[in-house]
Amino acid sequence: MKLDTSTFRVSGGSKFVGIAAIVGLIGLGASAAGYMSNPDQFTHSYLVALVFWTSISLGALGFVMIHHMVNMRWAIVIRRVQESVMFGLPVMLVLFLPLLALLVSGKLHALYPWTDPEVMTVTNEVVWGKKAWLDPNFFAARSVLYFAIWSILAVLLWRNSRKQDEQGPSQGLYDSVRTISGPGLVLFALSLTFASFDWLMSIQPTWFSTMFGVYLFSMSVLSMWCFMALYVGFLRSQGVLKKEVSIHHYHDMGKWMFAFVVFWAYIAFCQFMLIWYAHIPEETEFYGHRWTGSWVNWSWLIIFGHFALPFLALLSRIPKRSALVVSVVAVWILGMHWAELYWLVMPNLYHHGFRLHWLDLTTMLGVGGLFVATVLWRLTSAPVIPVKDPYLKKSIAFVNA
Repeated sequence: MKLDTSTFRVSGGSKFVGIAAIVGLIGLGASAAGYMSNPDQFTHSYLVALVFWTSISLGALGFVMIHHMVNMRWAIVIRRVQESVMFGLPVMLVLFLPLLALLVSGKLHALYPWTDPEVMTVTNEVVWGKKAWLDPNFFAARSVLYFAIWSILAVLLWRNSRKQDEQGPSQGLYDSVRTISGPGLVLFALSLTFASFDWLMSIQPTWFSTMFGVYLFSMSVLSMWCFMALYVGFLRSQGVLKKEVSIHHYHDMGKWMFAFVVFWAYIAFCQFMLIWYAHIPEETEFYGHRWTGSWVNWSWLIIFGHFALPFLALLSRIPKRSALVVSVVAVWILGMHWAELYWLVMPNLYHHGFRLHWLDLTTMLGVGGLFVATVLWRLTSAPVIPVKDPYLKKSIAFVNA
């Protein structure tokens, strides 16, 4: 079989990079105008958008390292696409900086109440026990450190992948990428866990859950596979990977989506069940806020929309072997991923019920536009498949049982 060794640029990738970048800049410009009139809404909406797009890149980074550690072969044909997705992390760091600047300057009291000295003077001993950790400067430094770890890992993995394109397979490159991925997975797990504590859990500083890092991990991997299904479908519509990616690969992407729908539900339910059973006021308060007013309806939407419907849609073999069905379910789950992040963040601003705002849309378009532009740009700089991987032809010929 003749392999597609061209870059995405050949198929007009640069045009789509430009379109995505323009959408992103317009979205960010509109969001900046919204900040002037409603800063509290902006910061909450902006955090939802940042975590949404960052989680997709994190899922790709983690899975590329797992890919190398277990020598996964079926996904080799789409590995370069995954590698481009993880390159959204450096740009997400840049987009996080305005939020960190507001935090350090003391203008983020509505989003993170613990940054307000007056709140800290009347709060309970649970928050006082976290005072050393909940320091604005320390918080900002940790966030930069998280992104530095992820970005360095992404760059190292990409460089080794490109070296294989240039030099061909070698034991040295194989050992190198495993040397990066082994310790990298440990750093990835720790940094993702602490990032989830900082960015999302500290919104309500009295609340705590030791399962929250795994909770965000499950969301990240699930959203990544949904994004990958749409990304690969878009590339195939442009004539890229049309021969290399078959329905058997879509079947496996559907399997991973189904697996992490179940895993997400397991973690989410276990977290809820243990908090409900223990009945500790500092913990139950979190769910109490989300079972008030119209937030009750939003909670039911997540239960059925994030788990029940995707579970039923992907349960049998037939839908997983349809690129159209997998893509439709992927769009739906990504919508539910946004809804869940909204459910995690917005009760901090609207205690008695949800209120959708136009900034929810503009921040998603602004951050997402630049994220997509970066991902597509990265893919235009290299062959869309790792052309000299020794198992590439077996990956292309992969047949799903």
